[in-house]
Amino acid sequence: MYGLFPLQWWFLSDVRELVTGRIGGRQFPPARGRTLMVALAGKALFIGWAFVLPVLLHPSWELVLLWALAIFTLGNVLATVFQLAHCVGEAEFIGSGVEMDWAEHQLATTVDFASRNALLGWYLGGLNFQVEHHLFPRVCHLHYPALSRIVEETCSAHRVRYRCEPSLRSALAANWRWLRRMGSAPAQSANTELALLKS
Repeated sequence: MYGLFPLQWWFLSDVRELVTGRIGGRQFPPARGRTLMVALAGKALFIGWAFVLPVLLHPSWELVLLWALAIFTLGNVLATVFQLAHCVGEAEFIGSGVEMDWAEHQLATTVDFASRNALLGWYLGGLNFQVEHHLFPRVCHLHYPALSRIVEETCSAHRVRYRCEPSLRSALAANWRWLRRMGSAPAQSANTELALLKS
């Protein structure tokens, strides 16, 4: 299912958000005039560049297989990255009734991973620095490694928990433990959690 994520994103979510004006659960004014034209032109440019142009230049069935592989890879990479940052035991799930500062909420619900892995940081465009991505969404991802050290020091100074899995492997293991816990029956969940903590 993760492999289908890009198709759902490009052709369903984007259109629904454009029509309803709801993005991430928040209501925005519906796009009109120039904003709507720019959004539609951008979507048309993407479809033309990603689908129409390749068909015109290379009309063959192999192209469909290449598209399927590329979309499947993209979907799995995106889903995995966001799960490693949010679907792990270290990330908290905070209900809507809880009063919390915005920055503290970002720190509580988000986990960095493999912050010293330059190759992974390059491949993911800095998305392994999800804490910094959430706290500083307009800062270029090239600054995230330096920002992460500042965020960690600031959190330590103010006794706020900063979460970071040291490697991709440990992040994958944390996600696997979380998935197992979520897939366990409620009575088994407490026993599973205790067994996982002991291991």
